[in-house]
Amino acid sequence: MALPRLRETATFRDARLIYKNFSGKAGKFNMEGVRNFSIMMGEKEGLALKRDRWNVKPMKRQEEDEEQFFHLKVSVNFDNRPPRIWLVTGLGQYRTMLDEDAVRAIDVLEAVKVDLEIVAYDWTLASGESGRKAYLSTLFFHPYESALELEYNNATELPQGTAPLELGTTPHYDLEGQLVNQDEDPTF
Repeated sequence: MALPRLRETATFRDARLIYKNFSGKAGKFNMEGVRNFSIMMGEKEGLALKRDRWNVKPMKRQEEDEEQFFHLKVSVNFDNRPPRIWLVTGLGQYRTMLDEDAVRAIDVLEAVKVDLEIVAYDWTLASGESGRKAYLSTLFFHPYESALELEYNNATELPQGTAPLELGTTPHYDLEGQLVNQDEDPTF
């Protein structure tokens, strides 16, 4: 016997994120501390979600004959059920869970691939008005990595403030091979 579904979810593969505000910055369309983003989608997917009562909105077309795109606003809330947000690097070899503070990095990172799951919260007001709000449940964010970043992805990363060598402990020589007194030479 199948288990009953506890909550309604939707999964997006290769999602295109727009209006990213994982940091919760105040802006024209956002109050301070409110974290969210939107998922951009084509007409077929947008209309299917709308039929399932998701709060999908049409986007303004640039040209009248242009395909109609839609977007779904998704809330990122760390209060009750914090989302699991992963940064995936090294061509998918490594993943790092981002906490409430680190997640703000997604606002400035360029995505190569994004997979995510959202959960529905259905609400009804005393007036009888009702709707559905989307909350982020799980996100896997693959940022763009340069060729150099990929080349050095196996190098050990040391915590900030530490160094593998103590600077200033090795002797320094001038061009004539004479030992330089580091305490007297202002270039050290």
